[in-house]
Amino acid sequence: MHKLFVIFVLAIITISMVFLQADGVCISNWTKCKPDGSIGNCCSGYCFQEKPDWEYGICKNR
Repeated sequence: MHKLFVIFVLAIITISMVFLQADGVCISNWTKCKPDGSIGNCCSGYCFQEKPDWEYGICKNR
């Protein structure tokens, strides 16, 4: 019974870590980004790059 409880607790911890990590992968608004998503994706889904030759843009709402 003790082994089953330990396995259950480890499974809960593993699942919660996966969900917590998935929530924190996007870049918040007004933070540096790259339109190709190479340094992460904007939470808003839009990386504004004013000029094509600029290396970075900023995350913002459309």
